[in-house]
Amino acid sequence: MRVSDERNMAQDLQNTPRSLQSLVRCGKRHVLKTWPEYFDALSTGAKTFEARKDDRNFEVGDELVLREYEAKHLYFTGREVVRYVSYILRWPAFGVEAGWCVMALSASNTSNSASHDRP
Repeated sequence: MRVSDERNMAQDLQNTPRSLQSLVRCGKRHVLKTWPEYFDALSTGAKTFEARKDDRNFEVGDELVLREYEAKHLYFTGREVVRYVSYILRWPAFGVEAGWCVMALSASNTSNSASHDRP
């Protein structure tokens, strides 16, 4: 990215109303497959976490688009939920295996939480 592009982006952000700045600054968007039994628990709010291979550089504030995927028949069902990462546990914390992370999820973007990389 060129310096002039960075300046233009910074200027655009300054001109954005404060109420929208948190939306502009939100993290990355990840579209992920989710098996039906886990999807049902996510959609009802019973499951408020996600354990995943840590190969996407997940960060607090990231948007997860969790799409229901029928693995047995290899198709997406068309249902999806959106959740936001509010906290992350990474290896070696609390038995999380190397290369994996456990993310706390919320229905709204509250990216003022933190990540826990070490115990």
